[in-house]
Amino acid sequence: MMLKLGMVPMVVLSSPEPTREAMKMHDADCYSRSDSPGPRLLSYGYRDVAFSPYSEYVHEMRKLFISDMLFMRRVQAAPCAREAQNTFIGGNDTSSVTMHWAMAELTRKPRVLKKVQDEIRAVVGKKERVQHDDMRKLKYLRMVVKETLRLHPPGTLLVPRETIRHIKVGGYDIPAKTKVIVNAWAIGRDPKVWKDPEEFCPDRFEETDIDFNGAHFELIPFGSGCRICPGLAMAALNMEFILANMLFCFNWELPDGMRKEDIDMEEAGGGLTTHKKKPLLLLAIRQYTTD
Repeated sequence: MMLKLGMVPMVVLSSPEPTREAMKMHDADCYSRSDSPGPRLLSYGYRDVAFSPYSEYVHEMRKLFISDMLFMRRVQAAPCAREAQNTFIGGNDTSSVTMHWAMAELTRKPRVLKKVQDEIRAVVGKKERVQHDDMRKLKYLRMVVKETLRLHPPGTLLVPRETIRHIKVGGYDIPAKTKVIVNAWAIGRDPKVWKDPEEFCPDRFEETDIDFNGAHFELIPFGSGCRICPGLAMAALNMEFILANMLFCFNWELPDGMRKEDIDMEEAGGGLTTHKKKPLLLLAIRQYTTD
C-alpha cells in the first residue's frame, strides 16, 4: 500500500513476501530512518541505535552495543541479574506488554494454561522457583511466547525504515527517501499463512521451526535484517524467565463473578506499543512446593 502523509511518501507492507523482499533482498537499501524532530530530541541528536538515520557512527555503535551487551552469549552469561525481575532494559515496556497479553490469552484458554504450568512444574520440581538452567527445557512455554507475539506484537507497526536509493518490491517502484513501514500485526494474522489466525493456539508451533529471530517473515515482531531489534535475545529470555516464574509460583484465577468470556481483549495504542485497553484482573494464589 502506498500512502502520502503531506510531502512524505510511505509504503506499508502487510504480508510476508514483500516484507522478505524489502528486508532481505534490499536490506542495505532500506537501512536508514527518516529524520524526525521527536526521535532527534529523545536520542540527543541521534546518539541511539534504534531511531537514527544511517551513518557510520550508528553502524559502529550498533555493532559495539550488540557484541558487548546484547549478544546471546553475553545475555546467557548474566542469569544472576535476571534472577535478582531488578534488570532495567530499554525494552521493558514491550516485554511487560507481551507478558500482559500472554496472561490474558492463557486465562481465556484453561487447557493451554494447564499444559504450560504442568510443563514448568514438572521441569522445576521441588525447587523454590524457576532457575536459569531450567529454561532450555521449557519448550511449550516458548511456544506460548511465540503465539503471543504472533497475535500481539508490542510494536504493531515496526519502526519505519527509509530507503537510501530506488528499489523495486513486488514489481513496484519505491523511490529513495520513502518510508517503509511493516505491519507486523497484519502479517501475524494473515489467513494465507496461518490456520485459524485469530485463535490463540501455541500448539501450531509444534511441527514448525518458525521463530521470531528475523529469519522467518511470517513472524517478525522484532523486525529483521540490519535493523532488527538489538535487544531481541535479552527481551526473549527476560519474557520467558519472568513468565515461567509467574506460572510456576502462582495459580491464577478470575475474580468472583467474572468469566473468561468477560475478558476484554480490545487493543489501545500508547507510545510505541499497543497494549490491552482494559487492565487484566486476576487473583494470584501462591503455589507452595512440598519436600
